[in-house]
Order: sequence, then structure tokens, then C-alpha cells
Amino acid sequence: MLTPGADKYAIAAKPVPKFLAAWEGIVAGVKQNPKRPLSLGIVGGGAGGVELAVNVQGKLKKLLHQRLTNDSHPSKNLQIHLFHRGTKLLPHHNSWVSNHLKKILLQRGIQLHLLERVSQISPHFDQNQLNQSIANNNSDSAHLDPQLLPQLLTVICDSGLKVECHHVFWVTQASAPSWIKASGLTTDERGFILVADTLQSISHPHIFAAGDIATMQNYQRPKAGVFAVRQGKPLFKNLQRIVLGKKLIPSPSL
Repeated sequence: MLTPGADKYAIAAKPVPKFLAAWEGIVAGVKQNPKRPLSLGIVGGGAGGVELAVNVQGKLKKLLHQRLTNDSHPSKNLQIHLFHRGTKLLPHHNSWVSNHLKKILLQRGIQLHLLERVSQISPHFDQNQLNQSIANNNSDSAHLDPQLLPQLLTVICDSGLKVECHHVFWVTQASAPSWIKASGLTTDERGFILVADTLQSISHPHIFAAGDIATMQNYQRPKAGVFAVRQGKPLFKNLQRIVLGKKLIPSPSL
């Protein structure tokens, strides 16, 4: 993530174990203090970002309803912000899909920030929670561990828009891991393994690659889960065929 502050403060969608650990921490915080305001930011208006926004909101709303049974509006302190630099969500889909999803998100109360490119994520202390921490510890801010001080993140956009969030998820276009470059495998211009229609590396045919880590030389596709899933079956078949010494089958329609 090249955006200043993103590597340090944002929660990347991948690797999944780190993402899940961060998410479980957020859920644990809601269980411990369901009345505390919670603002979550999601950067990326592709399929991954939209899906995450809907699922995160759904899970947290359900949890708040379970915890605050006597509250007529238990999720009133929950805010979900979705930032997207483009004019429409899911840019690789047709306009009807994009418009329909936009309508659904707005109906659910998710705050959309279209045409907003996030340029920085900057931290600062949440003064209200800081005061509460001081009260709970019968102390003052000078005696508190800085690592334990409540922190807010400011999502700053090129337009000048600034939105405060407690946590920010980063679900933008996938970036290639650094080890690929060091491996000697031929890559595309963004550093992903370049593969033939058979999902073999074009420089090392004994190596297969599929999903986000690879780019098909003749049929480039967006780095989206739907395409990665489609590659599973032909990858399995070609791995079987190469072991048996059979001719591999190209899958140009993936």
C-alpha cells in the first residue's frame, strides 16, 4: 500500500489470517462495550469492498441487537464509510449492477464517498475515550501507556474530505508480493506471475499459478475472487495431466 499511513494503520484484506485477527479484535471490543460509538472505513469500491461493507455492517448490527436488547435503536452508534475513487461501484460490472448495489448500500445506511481517492491515513487520540481512560485509571494522560491510549484515524482524501474512523479496511486492487520479483519468474508490469492459458508460468512451465497472484498473458482479468475460483477446476485438471504426462488443456475462457 503506497498511500501514506495505509501500511501502518489500515487493515489489509490480505493476508487473510491477519485480517481475521483484526476483525476478531473489533468484534471483541463491541462485545465488551456495545454502547461505544464505532466508525469503520472501507477503502475500495470493487466487489471485495462492497461485500465487506455489507457483511461487516450485518454482523455488527446483529451483535449490537443481541447485546442491547432494551435499546430501541441499538446500532445508532455504528457508522460504515465506503470510499471509492471512481464514479461507480464495481467498475468492471455493468451500470445496472452498480446502480442497484449503490441503492442497497444507501438503504442500509452505509455512507458512500464516490470520486474520493484516499491520499493519507493519519492517527490521533480520541479525546472522549481518552478522558474515559483517565477516569477509569484514576490518573492523568501522562501516566498512561501510549500504546493503550484510544486512537482515531483520519481518512484524508484528495478533495480535502476528512472522515474519522476507529478502524480502516483496505480493499483496493491487489498488489504483488515482493518474493515474486526475487524468484526469477516472468511477471507482468505490476509484478504478478505471467501465465499461459494452461496456467503455467511462461518462463518456468513446471510452475503453475492461479488467482490474484497470476495474470493470464492472453486473457487478463481483474484481481477478483470470482475469477480465482473459476481457475480452481482447470488448475486441478492440468496438475493431474502433467503428472500423468498428458497434454495440458488451455482455458482461455476463464
